[in-house]
Amino acid sequence: MKKRLKITYIAPLYWPVIGGCELHTHELVKRMSQKHDVNVITLISRQKDKERGGDFWFACILSSPPRPEFYKDNKAAVTKLALNNMEKLFLFPLLRIQSPKVPTVLRNRALSIIIDYYVKKLHSLIGECDLIHGIHGNVSWLGHAAFLTAKQRNIPFIYTPVSHLFTKESINKQSKIIGVDDLVMSTRGPVNETWLETCKMADSLIALTNYEREFFIHNKINLHTFTTGVGPIIRETQSLDFRKKYNLGAGKIVLFLGRVNRDKGIEDILQSADLVWKEFPDTNFLFLGPMEWGAEALFERYKDNRIIATGHVEVDEKSAALKACDILCVPSILESLGGIYLEAWYFEKPVICADIPPTRELIGNDLGGTLIKPSPKETAKAILELFKNPDKMKKAGQWGKKKVGEKYEWNHLVSKTEEIYFRGLGIKHKA
Repeated sequence: MKKRLKITYIAPLYWPVIGGCELHTHELVKRMSQKHDVNVITLISRQKDKERGGDFWFACILSSPPRPEFYKDNKAAVTKLALNNMEKLFLFPLLRIQSPKVPTVLRNRALSIIIDYYVKKLHSLIGECDLIHGIHGNVSWLGHAAFLTAKQRNIPFIYTPVSHLFTKESINKQSKIIGVDDLVMSTRGPVNETWLETCKMADSLIALTNYEREFFIHNKINLHTFTTGVGPIIRETQSLDFRKKYNLGAGKIVLFLGRVNRDKGIEDILQSADLVWKEFPDTNFLFLGPMEWGAEALFERYKDNRIIATGHVEVDEKSAALKACDILCVPSILESLGGIYLEAWYFEKPVICADIPPTRELIGNDLGGTLIKPSPKETAKAILELFKNPDKMKKAGQWGKKKVGEKYEWNHLVSKTEEIYFRGLGIKHKA
């Protein structure tokens, strides 16, 4: 019988915040807490707090409660790290100067002070623990603080880098495994020097695709990188009649699912609508997910009763939407894997996604749908091609359903993650 572990997860965002990374971490924690003693430490647990201060990094400090907040997630204990007003006044200026306009020496010194401060905070919140699993979540300084905390306790540190390796500027550099020099580093972005250093120093990395794993191994960043993946988070049977709720009749449905912001390709979809309506005027464009970073203003420019943005929905309505839709269209380049595509395939629906290596690996070079270079014209072309080829739509959905069953079943994914944990317990920290 395997040892019951004491696991601490550290992530900047945690359920009930909604996002692919957050939902899949929540599902992993739920399942791990059935077998192990699990604690979670997070900074933000409310969706609206993500945008406080107009910057996600700023929000991580400004949204911290004055005293630790505790709640349960299934059998896991969750703690929101606290900062009082004096601590915020001390830390916030150090975070503000994390800008390329500030000299590197000054910027790095300020960041090291922030990291050391959070190490002390984490130590105060973590009791007896066998290992720490950090989730990047685009806050590199928290991930590095989690690593240092584990190192000082002489326990393994496992890291999920949630790698967003591509931007619109670098998307064409993808014919092979990209190099570190090809990465678009940004001081407060998802990929920066602190993130890279944490990836190098972690005892093990958990990649979501083989491409991501090969990136870390090929570039000799971390040879102890393992692929797990994620699984669909759906409800097999739904109580909701989705078409009836939104008065969609028999019209076609193109569904976007996820965080509704510009980085996810929503404007390409909105601009594609007129091209699609010329041939299929009864097509409805549905956007399900929380609005972020001013997306509401974008929808004000595209007023049509065939464009519907619902905001956040619960899993029952999400599942009903996937069952009712004709195509899932999420042409986002910010995907480490894209659990939403798996969820569409579960209901045998074809998908349209950006042509980047992680999704190319997932979709099997158009076997599960259509890969595109994100643009309104290419988005419309992919939608129309599928609508005109119902047999292709059916085969793509069936292919995806089979792949989900073979590779992305949650019990299997949890077992793979457990094996990484047990392997890590036999590894000493790198110097």
